[in-house]
Amino acid sequence: MALLLYKEKANIENYLSLRTNELFDIEDKIIPYDLTNTYYEARMADSRITRFGHSKEKRNDYKIIVLALVVNPEDFIKYSSILEGNVSDSSTLGGMIDTLRLKTSGSSKKAVVVMDAGITTESNLEMLREKGYDYLCVTRLTMKNYLL
Repeated sequence: MALLLYKEKANIENYLSLRTNELFDIEDKIIPYDLTNTYYEARMADSRITRFGHSKEKRNDYKIIVLALVVNPEDFIKYSSILEGNVSDSSTLGGMIDTLRLKTSGSSKKAVVVMDAGITTESNLEMLREKGYDYLCVTRLTMKNYLL
């Protein structure tokens, strides 16, 4: 049953995203994006996505998966993705932005993408600028030229 439901995940998320926007008069102007991971104490020998990787819970002795979430400021989950456990945070933004369906918002302006230092890289910032997104981020780098 869970696999049948998972096959409809994109349709369900899209419907719920549209419906919560309508019910609560929400316009998705800000889109926080973040990742977390969780470990499995079982061997997970048959899993296609669990991997040994950097566990945020410091459990590097177990395989993990990564959960990527796009939420709005009201904490409604807009989109989610389960990723391989050894994926780096910064490598996931391009795929999420490409699949992010901003048609859920009535706004003609694209949402502001909010991300932490683990996702913020020069290449990700350049990609967001090329795609016309505004962004808010924490960076490990010294601030260079920026516009307000």
